[in-house]
Amino acid sequence: MIGWAGYTDYLTAHPGTTLTEVEFTRFAERAAAEILRATAWRAQQAAGDDAVSILRSCQLALIDEVLLPGAEAGAGTVTSANNDGYSESYLSGASLDSLQHSRTRRLIARYLLNPVTGWMIYAGGVYHAPARR
Repeated sequence: MIGWAGYTDYLTAHPGTTLTEVEFTRFAERAAAEILRATAWRAQQAAGDDAVSILRSCQLALIDEVLLPGAEAGAGTVTSANNDGYSESYLSGASLDSLQHSRTRRLIARYLLNPVTGWMIYAGGVYHAPARR
């Protein structure tokens, strides 16, 4: 099992899937890496069935909504059009990468920002030294 979800978990959630175990493993590794990166590796310390279940759901959602081919939001999206001279503009590759990154972060936050796993998403603090006198 890579991360918190195994292929059997994926088959249970998606009974009619055409995703092979080899393909699932590749996507599961990427999803687990994204979760670990977003949590600064705190997700490895998850203990308890509730936390592991939430991480499993998050990993499966990342595979389905962000990483699977065709799940890219905006792939081939027309950003502007002009009918008079027929001109269309599409999202660039960099824009698609940025869009995928933001979708990944939002999805991880949606799953992990709760009382059970919220400690994994550290918002950070800024130290402000006392003013000079």
